[in-house]
Amino acid sequence: MIVSVLVLFVVGMFLNGWALSTIWNWFIPPVFGFTTLTLGQAVGVSMVFELFTGTNRISKAKDATKNDLSKKSYTEVFIESLITVILTPVFSVFFAWIVWAYIF
Repeated sequence: MIVSVLVLFVVGMFLNGWALSTIWNWFIPPVFGFTTLTLGQAVGVSMVFELFTGTNRISKAKDATKNDLSKKSYTEVFIESLITVILTPVFSVFFAWIVWAYIF
């Protein structure tokens, strides 16, 4: 269980950083003239944001694991959590791309 939570954390950390850097680089530099974000900077900003706002998806996935284990197997809960961690940033980038395609 600890290994799976670490996998979710690492995957979520890098995907959130990728999504933040991609969306930032599409919108912020052209509009406001700020510099672009690298992946490392975006991962750090994403982690700080999650720390200050309390929006940690990994702990939510861990809580869901505790609640759903009576109904589902651990593997099913892990796969659902992994899909959530992957799809949230991917869909965010997809919808931002749609907006970016029509604005610029």
